[in-house]
Amino acid sequence: MKRGRKGAAPAPSTELPTCVLPLVTCPCCRVRRIVRLVSKSEQNPSRVFYKCPNNRIGTGGCKFFCWEDGEDSYLDYLSSIGMMIPSTYLGGEIEEEEQKEELHEEQKVELKMQKQQQLKMENSEIKLLLEKMDALVVICRMALCAFVVFVALLLYVLAQK
Repeated sequence: MKRGRKGAAPAPSTELPTCVLPLVTCPCCRVRRIVRLVSKSEQNPSRVFYKCPNNRIGTGGCKFFCWEDGEDSYLDYLSSIGMMIPSTYLGGEIEEEEQKEELHEEQKVELKMQKQQQLKMENSEIKLLLEKMDALVVICRMALCAFVVFVALLLYVLAQK
């Protein structure tokens, strides 16, 4: 995971009194606790980010900086260090994922029911075809018997002359 500046630098910012994600000790300087701020820049208005208070533009200072959203987010960082993420933060994502799973399950059940219905129809069609084939076999046997009797009679008549 990259821990450095991403995107445009958040200009003046406001520290938020409450945050949902835990604020951990900075992995870069290991002295200060990460702070959660909101960007006031024109490029990233009201975008939440996390940084070390020792973070400075240019040389010197700590380099830890993460946006709350997007690629390599603070949430990704917390996950990468094994931090348990509060379910309240993931609640919306979990609900959305559960809804997707429920929809997927419903679609699976519906598809399975359609396949079963199709198999029943195919089975009934196959049974009907088998019945017709059995009837055809009986007719063919009768025709064969009639032909054999006809040939036998023909041979008998020819033998009598």
